[in-house]
Parts: sequence; C-alpha cells; structure tokens
Amino acid sequence: MYYWKLNLSLVCKKLALSLIFIVFTIDKSCAGEYLTIGYFDVPVHTVYKDKLGPKSALLSYSKLITDQMNVQVTFKKYPLSRLFYMLEQGRIDMILIMLKTPEREKKFVYSTIPILTIQSALALGNTTPLDTFTSYRALADLRIDIWKGAIYPQELVDAGVAITKLSGTNVIERGFKRLLAKRSDGFYSPDKLSLEYMQAQAEFNQQIKVILIPDPPKQLYTAFSKSSANKFLSKYNSALQQLKKHKSYENYLHEYLTLSAD
Repeated sequence: MYYWKLNLSLVCKKLALSLIFIVFTIDKSCAGEYLTIGYFDVPVHTVYKDKLGPKSALLSYSKLITDQMNVQVTFKKYPLSRLFYMLEQGRIDMILIMLKTPEREKKFVYSTIPILTIQSALALGNTTPLDTFTSYRALADLRIDIWKGAIYPQELVDAGVAITKLSGTNVIERGFKRLLAKRSDGFYSPDKLSLEYMQAQAEFNQQIKVILIPDPPKQLYTAFSKSSANKFLSKYNSALQQLKKHKSYENYLHEYLTLSAD
C-alpha cells in the first residue's frame, strides 16, 4: 500500500509533525549565514500535488535540519545534470540528495549519514509480459528511459538494453508519457517510491505497472561543494543526526503524505 493511501488519525499526524517543528525551529533573527540548496524534481520527495497544490516533504524535512543549524536557506531547482555543474562551480552550496560514486566523491563532500534509503524499480506498460524482475538479460529487447545524470546499473548496458537519457524537468512524468506513446518500453529509477507515486496518478494507474528490482538498497546523501563543506558540513551532520533520533525522513514522509491526503 502506498504511503499516500494510508488512513491514519488526522489529530495524531498533526501532533507528530507539530512536535518535530517545535523541537527543531529556531528564531530566524539569529541566523547570520546563508546556505543555497540545490534540488531536482523527484516525484513524491521534492514535488507532489494534493488538492491545495504542489508540496515538498523533502524540502520541509531539510528545513528542519537547516533551522537547527541556524542558517538562512535558499532553495534552487535545476535539472539533475545541471545540478552537478552548479555544485562543482560553487554556485550552490549543496545538493539535497545524491547517490555516492567514486567519481563524485573526488569532486564533492558527502554528509556522514544518509537522508534516506531507496530501492530500484522499473515502470512498464501493463501489456508487457514481465510482471516480476528475473534478470537484466530479460530486458535486452526493451527501450528504457532514465534520468540524464542518474546512476544506473552497468547490467543494463551489458544486457544490450537501448537506453535513452532524459534531461530537463518532470522527467518521470515525461518518461511515463513516452511509454504510453510507445516511444519507449519502460522507465528505470533507483527510487521505487517515485515511480509508484507517478503510477498512482489517474492518467497512468490503469496503463503502467511498477516492478521491483531486487538489487541491494541504495543510500542517498547530501553532497556539499568542497568549499561549503568546510563551513557547513559539521553543523549539518550534527543537525541531521539529532533530527533522525526524533524522526527519520521515511517516517516524516509517511506522515506528511497521509496528512496531505486528508
């Protein structure tokens, strides 16, 4: 069952989020440092819609962290591939969520602990015979879309899968529309929840299915530019660790989405 379909007590949910806010909110008048946070569209995490309009659980959670750090924050949204350039050039201080790779670790400095753990999945048309993942070789004849700049399994390449990298905004939504238009056969994401959220939307839920890829779970960290890490990393690690003692991001997302649905 998806997080956004759960039906918990509204009073309990509001109380839980209020307590987290009280514990981690600090008087803004004391804030003297400025932190520019880059992010990209990831359905359910950094953007989702309810009857009141767009929301963002991950940005709200990160604001609890930065309030504890006693800094003022500016959020800037860019396509994923451009975010790396902006961070490397020092035009932003950090990227909110990023997978680690040896190449990236040479350029950026990561938080000590991850914000969340994710699991890979594949979106396919309902008429596709595959209902469960068996092997990457079984995908050899498919055309798979992915995010430009995202990490994806080398096994996809080795299997001979035809990969198209999509850039810009609303990548998963556009990927799903390409799937329905028969311009692709599927969309790969390292995060199953983002695919499940998009698949649950009315225009897709009868035509697209999401299958789990049983690869080892992956962890998403916050990445800082080297210069910004000297200034902010220690405070960020401490604030994130303290917040996670009270509420993990996964639990926060669960409550945030459920509260929004009521």
